[in-house]
Amino acid sequence: MLVAKKADGQLFSLAARFMPTYLKELRKVTEFFCPSCHKPVQLKVGTKTAPHFAHLKSQSCYANHEGETAYHLQGKQQLYEWLSLYKTVELEPHLSSINQRPDLLVRIGEKRYAIEFQCANLSPELLVKRTQGYVSHDYHPIWILGAKRLTRLSQHTFKLSPQDWQYVTQPIQDHPPFLLYYSPSDQLFIKLQHLYPFSPQICFATITTLPLDCYDFHDVLMLQKESVDFKKEWLQKKRKWRTQYMLYPTKAQQSFLETLYHHHIPPSHFPSEAGIQLPSLYVIDTPACIWQTWLLLDVLANKCIGSTVSYQQFLYHFNKRIRTKEIKYRHVPLMDADLSLPLKEYIHALCQMKVLKKVTHTAYKVIRMYTIPELTNDRFEADWKVTNE
Repeated sequence: MLVAKKADGQLFSLAARFMPTYLKELRKVTEFFCPSCHKPVQLKVGTKTAPHFAHLKSQSCYANHEGETAYHLQGKQQLYEWLSLYKTVELEPHLSSINQRPDLLVRIGEKRYAIEFQCANLSPELLVKRTQGYVSHDYHPIWILGAKRLTRLSQHTFKLSPQDWQYVTQPIQDHPPFLLYYSPSDQLFIKLQHLYPFSPQICFATITTLPLDCYDFHDVLMLQKESVDFKKEWLQKKRKWRTQYMLYPTKAQQSFLETLYHHHIPPSHFPSEAGIQLPSLYVIDTPACIWQTWLLLDVLANKCIGSTVSYQQFLYHFNKRIRTKEIKYRHVPLMDADLSLPLKEYIHALCQMKVLKKVTHTAYKVIRMYTIPELTNDRFEADWKVTNE
């Protein structure tokens, strides 16, 4: 904590960056209390961590959810000073109506933004509870992750944990969803946009770095970067996945392998029309190579060219695989996502690949069958061909 209350009720903020000697003398003669639970707190002044207030070890506070590291305190202090240059901002205000204390509260006209600089893991239940608390009282929650959480694998690929995925945000409906990070050591924001997960933890994305002294609050939230064409890298990843996923299959992949065997398809020869990039892939945790293969086999395996299939048939099999937990949704509590959108986008992609042709609003004609590569080299050539037709 950087803000505490004195015995007379006045708030005392460490944002002013007092000299350590002054603070050490002050704590000898002044009692401080938590603005939320009103219990005594300690003013800690050391050499390794920035001065801060802390609850006694034997006490708990309903508004204090996790301990704050030096990294967290430094980032919160920097964000407060940055926002103070542009907007009206409060540091750790206690919102009595919802018994919550965001790191920062920013007011822009009639809008109020509750900003949380999140460095520790937070359970989905607590994240939803805190978010709903803000939204229910017209506070717009903005979650910023500590940059130490971000793992970059290549120019456009990143390793995102299930906890990171929880914070995917979409500020305006027509803007791409994003993840926002902040690095106190570099004093810059890192923004990931155009998120295309290949697997539960590997994600393709565009990355933008925004130095703190070059952008204001509105820029950081609303700045859009043009999408990058990941097609070549995506196909390379798909090629590698084809040859390796069956070596150490997970439980879900084991079921997938059994399905391929049932259809007499070698594990590395699943249809080339599966594993297709879609804008809303972030909604589904199951790899696209798997859930799209299931749809192709479930719906089209017994169809002949010229026959008709309906959207309801795709939806039925899609929901059936969800009920059996073979297709799993990704937990993204900060977004009100249309859970059927990936299915709609995939049917549209099948039309673009000339597997289907739309004949009515909900009916499609089978133009050709999906491609099962016959030879080893055919797998990669077919993958390239179906995505470049």
